[in-house]
Amino acid sequence: MKMTKYDVVPFKENDDYMWGVFELATEQVIETFFFEEDAMRMAKHLDRGAGFSGWTPGFLLTKVVVKEDINQRFSELVLS
Repeated sequence: MKMTKYDVVPFKENDDYMWGVFELATEQVIETFFFEEDAMRMAKHLDRGAGFSGWTPGFLLTKVVVKEDINQRFSELVLS
């Protein structure tokens, strides 16, 4: 089966070689993996209709920096 909406591409990040699942229509990297097999599995899953069918909104891929772990803070409040 040839994938039509996603491609798996190798790239180097820092000193690690990674594999990215690249969404063709939006030109976005959806997820990264250390192993090609894992990236291929995800790409096939997405290509078969999972997710947003090739049109993932960019805001879903934005990484959020969290200053504190809210779960840790909650545990401290509850247990004290």
